[in-house]
Amino acid sequence: DGLAYNQLSGVVQDSRGFLWIATFDGLSRYDGTSFQSYYHQVGTDNTLPSNQIATMSLLPGDRLLMATFGGVCILDTRSMHFRVFQDRTHADYYAYNNNFLGTCADSSHHIWAYSRTTLYLFDDSLRLLKSWYNPEIARHPYEYVNKVFLTSSGGVAIIIGDTVRRYLYPVGRFVVDSALTRAIRPHGDVTFIMQSHHGLWWIKVHSDSLYNYS
Repeated sequence: DGLAYNQLSGVVQDSRGFLWIATFDGLSRYDGTSFQSYYHQVGTDNTLPSNQIATMSLLPGDRLLMATFGGVCILDTRSMHFRVFQDRTHADYYAYNNNFLGTCADSSHHIWAYSRTTLYLFDDSLRLLKSWYNPEIARHPYEYVNKVFLTSSGGVAIIIGDTVRRYLYPVGRFVVDSALTRAIRPHGDVTFIMQSHHGLWWIKVHSDSLYNYS
């Protein structure tokens, strides 16, 4: 009844009470009565980079941060202005570089996003600060980042292949978290991971099991 598509990838509510629903074929806004849907529009810059939205989260200022299969974007829900990033550095790998799988906003107001080939670090306005091609941080050339998540201190860690690496802000590089890596390796692909304020890790894997690790 007006929803862009029936397969959802995220739902958030802004400060005005609107529900924003990300799907694999467009973005919808629900005002309590009806839906307004938004789709990629060819020939304009102010648009979703792709209708296939992988993840969505709410940033301060009622902004939506979305990873899509055609780029990463921020939508200002008040002005309805899209700010889009697309990696155009390697034309031969354009589709892979811009097939974004997820995003994360840290406590330092940085935005992290990862695609099939590259991990990106942006400022709060989606201006690129740094990027890492996967082989630069992986143990094996074929591995790619499959999760970026926050630690209880507000820092950032990634899972690449079967290894957890934490980002050290003072030196600007990743180091292996050996203890957490040992904890996740026996369980297979991690689909969800978070750390509580008490330092306890909650880990969800594809086998539909939930683990905690102290």
